Amino acid sequence: MTMRTLNMDGINRFSRRQLIFMAAAAMAGSALAGCSTGGTVTTGEGVAQVAQPAAQVNAASAAAGATSVVHMTDQLKFDPATITVKAGTTIEWQNTSTTVHTVTDDPSKAQNPSDAALPNGAQPWDSGMINPGQTYRRTFTVAGQYSYFCIPHESMGMVGKIVVQ
Repeated sequence: MTMRTLNMDGINRFSRRQLIFMAAAAMAGSALAGCSTGGTVTTGEGVAQVAQPAAQVNAASAAAGATSVVHMTDQLKFDPATITVKAGTTIEWQNTSTTVHTVTDDPSKAQNPSDAALPNGAQPWDSGMINPGQTYRRTFTVAGQYSYFCIPHESMGMVGKIVVQ
């Protein structure tokens, strides 16, 4: 039920109460939308931030320090395919493609066992589906070699390697 008043010029006007209600509803909707774009999960190796819009993550990255970036492409590749970082570095995967991808290093989810490798002391991880334009971040604290893959595109060769020094 919309209650508007008609002024002398024939223009519809909303009451002050209606304007306050509409503004509150818009802010609540924005807050809920922000909650649905990502979250934070704590793992044995560090913090992984899931599926954030690139603008939000880039602002957070600038405040936290240097971040290494890997792109997920329409050619079903991680670019670069191999990345070497120091322990404590955060890697940010940016989905620059037009399809969903995952960033997964969990041997129990791999079709080919050699596509998922973890150093001793590292825990398996899975980003979940990352939509186009979103990113996934993970901080690596356990040194060693990691092999990871994209669940929907593993059989098409979408695999990557990380060396943590």
